[in-house]
Amino acid sequence: MDDLRLVDHFALIGIGSHDPIERDELLPTASSPITDTAQSITSRSYDITPKHQQPIVDLAIIDRSHGEDPPKGYETIWTTPTGYSANLNCSTLRSHEMYLCIRRGRDKPPITDIGILIEGREKAMENVCLIESTPHGYPANICSSSFSKERTLITYRRAATNILCNTLAVTDICVIIESKGEKPPHSFNKINKNLNRSLIGPSVFLCYKKSVIYPKRLQYRSQIVYKYSPFDGISSKFLNETPRFCFPMGAFIERWPSKVTLQNVTPTFSTFHLDNQKQYGACISFYELFTAYERLPDSTSDLLHRLDIEQDHLYSLTCIVIFSRYPFFDAFRRFLFIIYQLILSSNYLTSSNESLVSQVPLIEQYLNHFFHNTPCPSPSSPRVFVQYDEPLILVLPEENGLPQNGASFIDLLKNLGTDNTLTLFIYALLESKILIHSLRSSVLTGVVEAVNYVRKMSD
Repeated sequence: MDDLRLVDHFALIGIGSHDPIERDELLPTASSPITDTAQSITSRSYDITPKHQQPIVDLAIIDRSHGEDPPKGYETIWTTPTGYSANLNCSTLRSHEMYLCIRRGRDKPPITDIGILIEGREKAMENVCLIESTPHGYPANICSSSFSKERTLITYRRAATNILCNTLAVTDICVIIESKGEKPPHSFNKINKNLNRSLIGPSVFLCYKKSVIYPKRLQYRSQIVYKYSPFDGISSKFLNETPRFCFPMGAFIERWPSKVTLQNVTPTFSTFHLDNQKQYGACISFYELFTAYERLPDSTSDLLHRLDIEQDHLYSLTCIVIFSRYPFFDAFRRFLFIIYQLILSSNYLTSSNESLVSQVPLIEQYLNHFFHNTPCPSPSSPRVFVQYDEPLILVLPEENGLPQNGASFIDLLKNLGTDNTLTLFIYALLESKILIHSLRSSVLTGVVEAVNYVRKMSD
């Protein structure tokens, strides 16, 4: 029967009690703030985002030939990564000296995309702003030439005013000169349009980096709020370390503007593979309104005094996770969303974790049925149908088809492109060490397993 068992373990991971500890202490039995001397969480350092990771909210171009200086509060990109001049307009000796300026902050929605528009050859995309003039009203045309009337303009797209707190935004920009051997710095995206459109001069490209923009928040070690493990033989150490699998960076209490509500936030589904435990994990992370201010440590008292309930709210991060020896991720995602809807309908998201206790019998009915009455597909029964409000279907892969290992070649090609995918496969076939990093945990497992499948096929 164990071979036909589909799932092994379910848990709800969240934030429990709130006793302050130090970062180098052992994992406690209850949640607690993670603090250290370099990044203490106090009323004076409530926003733990480094300055260089603050989102870019404004762009400007200055023309040094007209004596323009950077606007107040702006940083100017004077040089390239290796020290060359970052003049955007270097087509001729008599051209205008154009430099890009950036401003960081949180007073307006961040910039999410940057582009280059060549007028006459393409049209500006929807919701895109054009930088057409400098702060003093001079033309901001990057490539000024007497032989062409087509303007080369830098464009950007700004996030909506009700943008979610945890979103990708531009946090850094640089200029590179490829003809002098420069390449985009690590994690930077190059805009593949040469700013120098003349026949002479170097090849100049604009690069930008995106990072997740987090709100002001407190970082906590998470704990198991509730678990369902009806089968023997599962390591207690494995169960106790479940919070680390779901929240390797810890859970958070975050401060959101009142205009951002839970209705604007979509739960995040992600997967992972624990090879040493021979377990696949599938989890859904979501936020709940945090109202237990009295349970916060004394070190945040100043923060609470400054918290305007009309303008800001606190939310905590929670996760439900299911473990299995088989990567039927689509079915697991559907089942976890059913459990999430049960939690949502029980008003769990507007109270503390203890309110889940009243809903445990109903949730356990679903868990009991899924754990005990839903077998794993087998050659004799390759399709398993489970009837819920939204039916689930588990299908055994065809014998000659791709293995059921969680690989997603679609995600691999969509995120890396053809050239990078082929390069990655070459390194995998050469048995090189590969480190794959992503800001989106929902696609990481599928990409890694696809590369791993190619490597195994070569054995």
